[in-house]
Amino acid sequence: MFFLSALTCGLFTSVFTHPLEVIRTKQSTDLSVQRRYKGLMASRSEIVMTETGKTLYRGWVLGNVTNLPLTISLMGFMEIAKRGDQASVSADTLFLTHLAGGLVIYPLDTLKRRMISADVSVWTTTCTSSVKMLQYIINKEGVASLYSGLSPFLVRQLLAFQVYKALLLLRPTLLARQ
Repeated sequence: MFFLSALTCGLFTSVFTHPLEVIRTKQSTDLSVQRRYKGLMASRSEIVMTETGKTLYRGWVLGNVTNLPLTISLMGFMEIAKRGDQASVSADTLFLTHLAGGLVIYPLDTLKRRMISADVSVWTTTCTSSVKMLQYIINKEGVASLYSGLSPFLVRQLLAFQVYKALLLLRPTLLARQ
């Protein structure tokens, strides 16, 4: 039941948050001299006027598919922390599972970001679906390009895990103070 509730909540939330990710991606990849995407509402209007309203949900399915393995592994982290049971499954094992899930979905996340930031002309003529966009990227840049930016992802995951482990170590101290 918990998994179904979390899945429903995640999907419902992503309906509202995915357009924000699209706007963020457009703003961060706008390299023009006169920035086209300034501010939240102005950027939304610019996207809808120059492209279509559908652009705000480009890559939404991929975004949800990529979040699923990570969400499942994070649920495992939360369950261990809640129970305090480190004997059955270690936090290190869960971290490795989480990291493996991240490596598997990383190309899909790259594909999603490329779909979001694709020029309108590329999207409407060459890459009309996720599969065609994937073929386009592999043919033009090679499979390795699907893992571009992997190093920051790995460093971020490692740092987050180290903070998590430090909090686990501090937990008894913090509970004793209460």
